[in-house]
Amino acid sequence: MTHPIRNHAARWIGLITLALALNAALLNTVTFAQQSAPHVTLVGRAILPALSYADGPPSGVALTVLKNVNGVRVPFSTQPFSGLSAITANAEYKGTWLLLTDHGFNKAINSGDYLLRTYTIEIDWHTAAGGSGVASLVTWATLADPNSRLKTPLLASTPQRPLTGSDFDPRAIGYAADKSLWIGEAQKPSLLNISTNISTTGTVLDQIVSLPAGVLEGMGIAPNGKLLEIAQHVGSSITISAFDTASHVLSSGLYTYTLDAASDVTSGWLMINDRDLLVIEQDGLANAAAKIKRIYLVTLPTAKGAATKTLLADLLAIDDPSAIATNAVFNPKPNEYGLSPFRFAFESVSSVYLSAADTLLVANNNHFPFGKGRDGVSAANTEFIQIKLAAPLSNVQLKLDNQ
Repeated sequence: MTHPIRNHAARWIGLITLALALNAALLNTVTFAQQSAPHVTLVGRAILPALSYADGPPSGVALTVLKNVNGVRVPFSTQPFSGLSAITANAEYKGTWLLLTDHGFNKAINSGDYLLRTYTIEIDWHTAAGGSGVASLVTWATLADPNSRLKTPLLASTPQRPLTGSDFDPRAIGYAADKSLWIGEAQKPSLLNISTNISTTGTVLDQIVSLPAGVLEGMGIAPNGKLLEIAQHVGSSITISAFDTASHVLSSGLYTYTLDAASDVTSGWLMINDRDLLVIEQDGLANAAAKIKRIYLVTLPTAKGAATKTLLADLLAIDDPSAIATNAVFNPKPNEYGLSPFRFAFESVSSVYLSAADTLLVANNNHFPFGKGRDGVSAANTEFIQIKLAAPLSNVQLKLDNQ
C-alpha cells in the first residue's frame, strides 16, 4: 500500500516539476517586442520643415472646409513637399537621395490635386563634427501616363494629365537592372514601372495588377535590380511575394512575416542582398504613447515558409552621447518629445536605408498636414536620422557609395 504522506509529497513534486516546465516554456515564447535591442547611437540628424513646398498648381482644395489643420492654413497655393513614403540612393546624382511621396491628403478623395512625384534632395547632416542639419530640395519629377500604359482606369481624367493621389498611393521605390524605377502602390494594389528621367517627367512604362488581395505595405528590390519582394498585410500577418522584373512573372505568397502584435504595421523593406531585408515594424502611435518602433533584419528561407527576425534597433531607445538632437542648429524647444533621451517616436516611421554597413538612415512620414510633431500640437516635420548599429551587417550587396 502506498503511504499517504509519500503519495502527497509525490503530488507536490509533480506539481512543482510541471510549474517549472511551464515557466521554461513561457520563457522560450517571449515575443520579439519583449526582447532587449542592441545599443544604437545617433550619429546624424537633419530636418525638412513641415512647411516645405515645391512649385506646382494649387492643392488641398478638398480641405478648404477645415481652414486650419495643426496650425497650417489650408488649402495651399502650390504643392506641399511632404508625406515621405520611401527613400533610395539617387542613381542619377551621386550624393543625393531620391524620395517617394505618398498619396497626399489622408484619403484618395481629398488628393485629386496632389501631384505624385519623386523628389531629389541633399542632406547636410548635423553630426558630432558639425553641419547644418538641413535637408534641401534639388529637383523633382511628376508622374504621368502619356502613352496610356496604365491597366486600371483613373478616377477622373485622361492620360494627358499628371497622376495624383486620387489615382495611386505610392509606398516603395527601387531601381531595376535596366535603371528604370519600380514603385509599389497600395491603392489598387499594383506595381508601376517608371522611366528614370527624374528631372522632368516620370513616365509610366507598365503597370502590374496581378498582385494578391491585401494591403501593400512595402516592396524590397534586390541589389541587382532583378527581383522584387512584395509585402502585403493580410489579416493579422504579412505575406511576401516575389516578382521577376525581367519576365514580369509573379510568384505569390512564398513567405510569411510574423508581426509582434496583430495591430502592428510594417514599412521599409530594404533588401541588402537576395535573402536579407531591413524591415520597420511599429504601432501607429506617436510620442509618449508609442510602444513599438523597431527595425529588424529579416531573413527569407531558401524555400517557402516563415522568415526569421533579428532585432537590430529599438527606435525608442537611441543613445545620443554627442547631444546631436539638442544642438542649437535645430532650435530645440522644451515641449518637444524625445530629444533627450532621444526617441524616434513618430506615428509613421516610413523609410530605412544603409549609409554604411553599420549605419542606417531612417526617416518618418509626416502625413502633412495631419501628422502631429514632437510637441503633439503642430504639424510634424520630416526628420532624417543616421544611427550606428552595435555591429556591421554582413553580406551587404547594396551599393553604399552614395555619400
